[in-house]
Amino acid sequence: MYFSEAKWIWCGGMSGSNQYIWVKQKFNAAEGACTLRISTDQHYAAYIHGALAGFGQYADYPDSKAFDEIDVTQFMRAGTNEVRILAYCQVTDSSVYRAGCPALIYEISQAESVLAASGEAALVTDKTGFTCGEIDRMTGQMGYTFEFDARASYDDSWRAAHVLDIAPNL
Repeated sequence: MYFSEAKWIWCGGMSGSNQYIWVKQKFNAAEGACTLRISTDQHYAAYIHGALAGFGQYADYPDSKAFDEIDVTQFMRAGTNEVRILAYCQVTDSSVYRAGCPALIYEISQAESVLAASGEAALVTDKTGFTCGEIDRMTGQMGYTFEFDARASYDDSWRAAHVLDIAPNL
C-alpha cells in the first residue's frame, strides 16, 4: 500500500492565498531502483541532490487526489541522499483551480522499503524567494502571477513540518 508511512504536511503558521514552501529531508539508500510518489494540492518541483527529478501540476479535486510515481534511480547515491520539494498552492478559486487545502505528501521507496516519507522528519520553510499572499492576477480566470527574488536566503529558516489531520486517501 502506498503512503503507508507518509502524512500530509505543510508549513505551519501560513494563511491566506498564493503559498509557496520548500520541504527537505535526508535519507539513506542502497544501490538499486528508487521511486518517488508525490501529490500536492496544486504544483510541485522535486529535486534530489539539487537535480530536478520531477514536477507536476494537478487538475484533480480536493476530495479525489491523484499522485505521480517517478523513477528517481538515476539521481540516487548509495548512502546519504537529500530530497527537496518546492510546493505551491493558489488557495483561491479560479477557472483553472478549485480551492483545496495547502498540502503535500510524498514517499521515496526502494524495493519494499520506504526510505523517506513526509511527516515529522521533514523540514519546511516558507522562505522560498517567491512572494506569498495577494499579488496581481494574470486574469480573474487564470489566477496569480508570481514574483521571485533570487537573492532570498532560506537556509536558516527550516523547521519541522506541520502534519495535517488529513488521511492520505490516494
